[in-house]
Amino acid sequence: MNEDNHVFSWGHNKWGQCGRDVPPDGVYLKPERILHLNDKNIAQICCGYRHSLALNTSGQVYGWGVNNLGQIGCVTKSPKLENNLFENLFIELSAIGSGGFGTVFKVRHRIDEHIYAVKRVEIKDASEKHLQRVYNEVKNLGKVRSKYVVEYYNSWTEESVLYIQMELCSQNLRNIVEVKPKVFGRQSGEVMDCVEYFISCEILRQILESVQYLHELNPLIIHRDLKPENILIAENVRNRRFVKLCDFGLAVEHRTTSQSHTTNVGTIRYMAPELDQSKYTTWTTSEKSLHNESYASTGSISVYMSFVKPETLVIKQL
Repeated sequence: MNEDNHVFSWGHNKWGQCGRDVPPDGVYLKPERILHLNDKNIAQICCGYRHSLALNTSGQVYGWGVNNLGQIGCVTKSPKLENNLFENLFIELSAIGSGGFGTVFKVRHRIDEHIYAVKRVEIKDASEKHLQRVYNEVKNLGKVRSKYVVEYYNSWTEESVLYIQMELCSQNLRNIVEVKPKVFGRQSGEVMDCVEYFISCEILRQILESVQYLHELNPLIIHRDLKPENILIAENVRNRRFVKLCDFGLAVEHRTTSQSHTTNVGTIRYMAPELDQSKYTTWTTSEKSLHNESYASTGSISVYMSFVKPETLVIKQL
C-alpha cells in the first residue's frame, strides 16, 4: 500500500487471494494494483493463506478469496464464532467404541487425508469427578508421548463437547483374545500350540515394557486402570512394537515414596486384591505401590490371555 492509498498484490493467486483474476499458472511475480480497492481509503491489510481482508478508515472490512469456513464474512450479516471445528477438519467414517467417558470415532482429516481416532466427550452436565478424569487423560497423554503409548495429537472444546485427536488403533487386546482361538483353530478349553503361546508371550512382554516405561518416568506415572480394553494394537507398526497403552484418565504421578493414592479405582476384575481398602500410606515405590497397582494387573491380563490358570498352562507340541 503506497502513499496514494493504492493497494498492490503479488504472489500465489490460485484462490483469488490477491484480489485479481487468476492467471494460468496461478502466480503473479510482479506487484500490480488491486483496482477494486481504488478510493476505498484502505488503512490496514490482513493476509491469510487463501484469503485476504482489508480495513478502511471508516471501519468497513472488505474480504476476498476462499470462504469455505466463512472466513471473509460474506455469507453472514454479522461476525460469529465458528464452533464446528470437528466437522470442518474431519470426515466421520465410523464409531469404533463407546463407554461412560465418551465415544471414539474413526475419522479422515480433510486436509492431510490421514486416518485418526477422535474421542468425543460430553462435558456440559458432567460431574466434577467425571471432568477431572477427562482432563487428566488429556494432561497425561501430553506428557507420555512415546512408542509405548497411543500417540496424542490435539484436543479442543466446542460448546459442551471435548474432542481428543489420537492415533488410530482399531483393535484392542480384548478383540485379539476373542478371535485368537479361531485363528489358530483352538476349541474352548484346549491348550495353545507353540505359535499361539509365543504370540501371547510377545504381547505380554510388550505390555510389561509399556508399564515399565511409565514407572521409569520422573515423576513416574501409575496407570491404575490397566485392562484389555485399554491395551491397543497399533495399525502402523514401527520398531516392531504393536502394543500401546491408552486411557490415562485414572493415571497419577507418584513423586515420593510416602505419597498416598486413593484405592478402589479402576476395574475390579484386574485390580490387585490387596488394594481393596480405603488408603495406603506407608508402602514405598520400590516395594508395593507400583507392583500392586500396575504389575498385578498384568498378571490378571496374562491369565485372561491364556484362558487357563497359570499353573495348568501347558504347551502343545506341533
